[in-house]
Amino acid sequence: MQLPPFICLTAGLMIGAATAVPAHAADLLSIFRDAQKEDAVYASARANLLAGQEKLPQGLSGLLPAVTASANTQYNDRDLQVRGTPSSNARYNSNTLSVTATQPLFRAQNWISYQQSKNQVTQSEAVFMQDTGAQWGCESVRTGTALIEGRRWRTSRLQARDLIDSSG
Repeated sequence: MQLPPFICLTAGLMIGAATAVPAHAADLLSIFRDAQKEDAVYASARANLLAGQEKLPQGLSGLLPAVTASANTQYNDRDLQVRGTPSSNARYNSNTLSVTATQPLFRAQNWISYQQSKNQVTQSEAVFMQDTGAQWGCESVRTGTALIEGRRWRTSRLQARDLIDSSG
C-alpha cells in the first residue's frame, strides 16, 4: 500500500526532527535538497520534463519563417593565349552572397503539430508532478532514514575510538 505524500512528508520530518544534529551541521531542508539532486527517480523525471518542454519550440519552428544564408568566394587566375594575339592574364576574386527567407502561408500539418506540442508539454508537466509528488514525500522519509543511519555511524565510530583509547 502506498502512503499519501503528506503522510510520508510528515513522517520524514518527524524522523529528521527526532534525530536533530548539532547546530553546526546542515539543516534538514539542505540535506533534503542534496538528496533530491542525487535521486535517480527525480533526475529521470526532471529529464523527461525538460525533454517534454522542448516540444513546444520544436512545434513552433514549423510556423516560423525559415532563413538561410550562404556565401562563396573563388580566386581566379586566368592565363589566355590565342595564336597571333598577345597573351592575356587576369587575377581576380569572384564573390557571392545569398540570403533566402521563406514563409509558408498556411500548412495545416504544421499548425496541428504546434497544437500537439502544447498538449505534450502539458502532459509532461502532469507526469512530472505525478512522478515527483509521490517521490517527494518518500524522499523526506529516505532523508530522515539517512540522517538516522549517519547518526548511528557517528555514534559507533566515537564508541570504537573510545574503546581503542581506553585499551591502549
